[in-house]
Amino acid sequence: MSLRKLLAHAATRAPLDRLWGWARRGAVPILMLHRFHPDSDTGPGLRAGLLREALHTLRHRGVSFLALDETLALLQRGQRVPKSVIFTVDDGYKDFFSVALPIFAEFGCPVTVFLTTGFVDGAWQWWDRVTHTFAVTGLDQVTIPFPDGHIAFRRDPPSWAPHPSMLVEQLKSLAEPVRLRALADVETACQVQLPKHPPPAYQSMSWEDIRHAASQGITFGAHTVTHPILSRTDQVQAQQEIINSRDRIHEMLPPPAISRVFCYPNGLPTDFSQREEQILFEAGFSGGLTTTPGYASVGSGSKARGQYRIPRFAFPDSIADLLQITTGVEALKMGLRGKRNR
Repeated sequence: MSLRKLLAHAATRAPLDRLWGWARRGAVPILMLHRFHPDSDTGPGLRAGLLREALHTLRHRGVSFLALDETLALLQRGQRVPKSVIFTVDDGYKDFFSVALPIFAEFGCPVTVFLTTGFVDGAWQWWDRVTHTFAVTGLDQVTIPFPDGHIAFRRDPPSWAPHPSMLVEQLKSLAEPVRLRALADVETACQVQLPKHPPPAYQSMSWEDIRHAASQGITFGAHTVTHPILSRTDQVQAQQEIINSRDRIHEMLPPPAISRVFCYPNGLPTDFSQREEQILFEAGFSGGLTTTPGYASVGSGSKARGQYRIPRFAFPDSIADLLQITTGVEALKMGLRGKRNR
């Protein structure tokens, strides 16, 4: 471990961790998760044991678990909140229900899950189409047509890794109609015909699962219908993806279970624009979550519709890194980096 990491780790240990509260005063970290797997296997996402350990450690350190909508409303009114953290989960995979929900319930931890509603209604998540296509193809080499030329991939027995994830990143850069054609080309090149609905490893929660989770205090927000990169869509599709996703959730869930916050697919600064912010404003959304690292802060919604560009932290790989975020060490580091870059 480097000296820098050792110092950061030491700074998060009691009683030194109390020194950094001023750095995150008036700011709350929102944590972003996607998938979960039991301790007994090595599936995608966060291991159940690490989630339980994280919640236990945070509670032991006096960190409060807060609900998203209520906390953002307080911050936007200029009110400060206690040392706390907010948990969000994107997409709506089945493993949230089967693996994570019992653990969050054990700790009484509020969670907001952002649903890709077409996925919940039985469609594939588009990146899973790529992953599964490579997993089942019998070929050892494929050549895929792309707008600026062909891309060739060769299997490194016994795995295709890391080709599918690299291809997904390339597909994100394409305009939406081009990306959809490219997805079909991937399956054709791999000589794979996918089933209409995803198999268990890629399945979403059902609406019955979602209603059960809602009965336990979980809230749900809109994350589009098909999870496109919104900046790669036209005005009509962008509006339909946002509004139809919202309306489907309102159709299927009672109002107390529905978040008024929207979550941008992919969520980087280039993945949405003022156009999407205007759609959210006109549709009555109270906020929009990004994947830009940072803290939700007091008054964050008071200028230039900043409530539609709320930052989040990806859930880190270790408890030590998690404590840097929640104690304020990360806020201090971000402030110092900002000064150096001026």
